[in-house]
Amino acid sequence: MTVRTSARDIVVTPLAPDAAAVRANVSIVFGDPAAGGFAFDGILTGVAIERDGRWMFLQGHLSSPPPPTAP
Repeated sequence: MTVRTSARDIVVTPLAPDAAAVRANVSIVFGDPAAGGFAFDGILTGVAIERDGRWMFLQGHLSSPPPPTAP
């Protein structure tokens, strides 16, 4: 299976020298949506930590974006 992920509008807020809060708009495509795959556009939020020179997510959450608001 092929999984493609892209992130944009990434915002990183430092919490400590080895921790940060992260927010980004993401698009994830599992396989080919035209052939029974699945595509998802949403928002990723999480907390990343640095350990031994590598950053990794300690906690993360994907959610659907809110519906557009009327002007």
